[in-house]
Amino acid sequence: MRATGRMGKRTVRATVSWMADPPVGVLSDGVVGVRVPILSDADDLAVYGSDEALLDGVWVSGGGVSWPDSRAWAFDRVEDALAGWSPPGSLSGASLSVVLEGRLVGFLYLGSRGDASVELSYGIAPPFRGRGIATRAVLLATKWLLGRDDCSRVELRISAHNVASLRVAEKAGFVYSGEQSCVVAGTQEPFIDRVFVRVAVGSRSHATA
Repeated sequence: MRATGRMGKRTVRATVSWMADPPVGVLSDGVVGVRVPILSDADDLAVYGSDEALLDGVWVSGGGVSWPDSRAWAFDRVEDALAGWSPPGSLSGASLSVVLEGRLVGFLYLGSRGDASVELSYGIAPPFRGRGIATRAVLLATKWLLGRDDCSRVELRISAHNVASLRVAEKAGFVYSGEQSCVVAGTQEPFIDRVFVRVAVGSRSHATA
C-alpha cells in the first residue's frame, strides 16, 4: 500500500525496506500519539477488519481482509508493521501506529529514498478522517525524523486529485517540490505524484523532486 493519505493508485511498495532505531515511547502533542505498533493494536484492527466500510481507502498496508477471520488478519498486519524496524524488513517499510485516546486510528509508513531522505505515507481509519489527526501525526513524525542524524529531508508524495492530503501537506508546513512519474507495482499503470518536502534546519538537501 502507498498511503500518503490518498490511498491511491500506488498500492504496494516495490521493494522490502526497513529502518533502525524506532522512536522510544509515544510521540505526542497532547491529543494524538505516534508510536511503534504493539500486538494489542491487533484488537482494534480486527474491529476495523470486520466491517468492509471501515477499511475504505486501503489505509492498512496490505489491503483488506484476506484471511478467514479478521483477528488473524489483524495480527498478521501488526507483525508486518513491526517487521519494518529490523532486517530483512517489510513491504510496508517501517510503520508507526497513530493513536487517539489509546485507540489505534491509523498508520504511518516510512520508506528510505536514499541520501538521508525519507518518504512519509499515512492512512487514517474512515471514522477518524477530517478531524486533523493526519496533520498532527505527520507533524509528530516529521519532527522526530528531522531530529535524527540519518534524515535531513522528509517527503510526502500525493496524488493531485487528493485534495484532503494536499491540505495536510500545507498545514504540516511542507513545500511543493515538483512532480514524480510513478507506476503501480504489479500492473505498471502510470500516474503522477506531487512531491512536498520539509528539510532539517541547515540541511543542504535539494528542494526539487
